[in-house]
Amino acid sequence: MHCYLIGVSHANTPIYIREKIFFSEYKKIQTLEILSEKGLDGVIILSTCNRCEIYVSTEDMEKDCKIVKDFFVNYFNVENIDDYLFEKKDIDAINHIYKVAAGLDSMIVGEDQILGQVKDALENSIDLGTSSKYLNKLFREAITTAKKIKNKLKISENPISISYIAVKMLCEKLNDLKDKKIVVVGTGKIGFLTISYLAENGARNILCVNRSYDKVQKLIKIYPFIKHFDYDDRYNLIKDADILITSTTSPHTIIHKKDIQKSDKQIIMLDLSMPRDIENDVKNLKNVELYDIDSISKISEENIQKRQKLGSEAINIIEDDISEFCKWADNMSVDKAIKKLNEQCDIIYKDTMSYINRKVELNHREQKIVEKMLLSALKRMIKVPIQVLKQTDEKQRQNEYIKILEELFDIS
Repeated sequence: MHCYLIGVSHANTPIYIREKIFFSEYKKIQTLEILSEKGLDGVIILSTCNRCEIYVSTEDMEKDCKIVKDFFVNYFNVENIDDYLFEKKDIDAINHIYKVAAGLDSMIVGEDQILGQVKDALENSIDLGTSSKYLNKLFREAITTAKKIKNKLKISENPISISYIAVKMLCEKLNDLKDKKIVVVGTGKIGFLTISYLAENGARNILCVNRSYDKVQKLIKIYPFIKHFDYDDRYNLIKDADILITSTTSPHTIIHKKDIQKSDKQIIMLDLSMPRDIENDVKNLKNVELYDIDSISKISEENIQKRQKLGSEAINIIEDDISEFCKWADNMSVDKAIKKLNEQCDIIYKDTMSYINRKVELNHREQKIVEKMLLSALKRMIKVPIQVLKQTDEKQRQNEYIKILEELFDIS
């Protein structure tokens, strides 16, 4: 079994391209169904602010890789998409998902959100029936290793996320958030986290804009000083705000340059969404400082230090665990051959017993004796080949034995 990965990520793809190569929930379901119908063994999609990746398990690497790549390119139809696409196969693809799950490949190194996103990607494919035994094992082991790294390196004691860095940047720029009027549009996971960091840093004049009041109610119970406003009020609030933070899941921009009322008041705008919430031209307005997730991440010196700290120790843990996974993966072909061998024995057993029962009249006791003797003989016949196959460590020799067994026993 082989592993193939294709996608784009923050490492080599700017945000204005990433927001075009992005799977909404509907598109994920649609794509998984389309690729599954093309006969792929297993497919998982991981689509976040930082990356859009398709993972595939396959026995025919050349054919299936072409199917997935052609689909990816045609589905998004982005000009010069080949300049940003990356592909990884087998050990490189395995190594990649382990690093991704552990947060080592994130824009904000060590951030916790990616682990939940990897879990969701796996569960989504399992629910839709598009995953495979191989991908299930790969993602689950990557998740387990990520948890091990977080516990061992105590990453959770020093949380770093895009929300954390955004609020830290605000504190550095403005010194004190206590008297600042802050408008937060969107109260999902990122919005909730951002508000908690704002509150921890003294912010008390927080105005929440959200389509659903239910989500804001939960926040108000924790932070009674928060005020809720209707979504349509957003532009009136922005006019008098010191800070605007957006983090919605909207598929298109929700803050446009033409609708922002002119003001002499300086305002910092932080767009924590992907696709972006704030139209890029807004940065050209007088008195506006606009930051997106890419520009916020580049500012963080702490993120660079975090990368250095995590580096070697985390990689050692990953390499050890990948070695164990690869041993399991190598045995998949052996297990498959053994399963086919046993299935062939079962066919011979059933055909033989059917023939015996037609030719000889046996009572119940006699039939059980014959069945036991026949099964025992068949198991003895394949016992040695199976033992040799399992005990062979050399992969090439193992593959040769499997091919011979398939030919001799007609189990290809």
